[in-house]
Amino acid sequence: MKGKTQKKPENRMKILLLGFGVLIAVVLTLVFYMLGAGSLELPETLLFPIVIIIVLLATFVLIKRAKAYKAGLPFEDELAKKVQWKAGYYTFLVTIYVALGTAWYADYMEEAGTPLPARYVAYIIILASAILFFAFYFYFNRKGDV
Repeated sequence: MKGKTQKKPENRMKILLLGFGVLIAVVLTLVFYMLGAGSLELPETLLFPIVIIIVLLATFVLIKRAKAYKAGLPFEDELAKKVQWKAGYYTFLVTIYVALGTAWYADYMEEAGTPLPARYVAYIIILASAILFFAFYFYFNRKGDV
């Protein structure tokens, strides 16, 4: 492993604490938004599951890395990097088709007389890509043969 340097343990702990800090900040921002928003309509309530799913999955990843830190293992080994790359690649490919399908569905809904706003299209694509990435990540991580 010449030329590659491992991150110092102090830096790894700072990265973990920063990750947990960002998660807490996101959750607090979501809570303050919900408290100050008054009455929420359907589009605003659709944002909450997106944020909650992403926060829960990021929490899982951070907890896994914290356990690896306590055990003295590196944050990522070669298998973890390959799993992330492959999951990202598959997510990219499938998200292209999700975007095309969502655009087709939006056109279909517009012809039917009930147009689908652009923000809904964006919500669908963002939520689908986040769910797809974590689904592929867990699948390839469990499979182990990357």
